[in-house]
Amino acid sequence: MDANFYRQALAGGEKEIRMSQLALSHTGNGRVRQLAQMMIRDHSAMDSQLGAVSRMGRMPPSDAGAIAELATLTGPQFDRRYLVAMLNDHRDAIALFQDASRNARTDAARRVATNALPKLQGHLGAVQHTLQVVNETPRPR
Repeated sequence: MDANFYRQALAGGEKEIRMSQLALSHTGNGRVRQLAQMMIRDHSAMDSQLGAVSRMGRMPPSDAGAIAELATLTGPQFDRRYLVAMLNDHRDAIALFQDASRNARTDAARRVATNALPKLQGHLGAVQHTLQVVNETPRPR
């Protein structure tokens, strides 16, 4: 269970980082840019902690196809697709980390999962708020 948790968490974190790096160059929206910077900072730190505990290095992102597709978009179209991906990914991550916080075999895995949950839940709230603001912004005609 623990090795699978670490692999999924590290691959998911790498996906968040790469998508957020794209956001820095593909959005013109200051709120989306600010969210992306937070994601890069926080997921890099989380991945460092996961890597130290698991003794695993970086993992390839969990969905390279979604990243490649996102890279073809810009502006409001990019923003909405990025935010929906962040919303879904954070829901999945929260479920993964909740499961590990209860069922991981080692104390270290349970501890890292439990400690990361508030940050992931905060990310989910920030994504939901940003998506609401972006959706309320009139689309150019």
